[in-house]
Amino acid sequence: MASTFKTPGVYVKEIQKFPPSVAQVETAIPAFIGHTEFALNTNGESLSMKPWRISSMVDYELYFGGAAPEQNISVSINETRDSAGKATSQSVIASIGARSPYLMYYSLQLFFANGGGPCYIVSVGDYASL
Repeated sequence: MASTFKTPGVYVKEIQKFPPSVAQVETAIPAFIGHTEFALNTNGESLSMKPWRISSMVDYELYFGGAAPEQNISVSINETRDSAGKATSQSVIASIGARSPYLMYYSLQLFFANGGGPCYIVSVGDYASL
């Protein structure tokens, strides 16, 4: 508040005697539940069906592995040539069969890419168990 007042009137100066009464705490704890490549801590003990705190994708890959390999992807390249053997046109056709049902790895990539912080992972089994 200014020490010299330029207009007449009544002024109130508030003096704070107590610190803010509301402490800042986290209000949400993100958790991801799904299938993982494996679920082992650094001692080799199983983390299956146990919540485990991670804070980055490096932690996730250390304790739970990577993404499930995609299957049934085919790419064909068709090329048309003239009589001299020179390529005149090309076409590329890609097809994807059934997509992998294991999306937790990709979900966590997006979570951390968008500023996500510490979270919990619960592995309900490996990719072969579905």
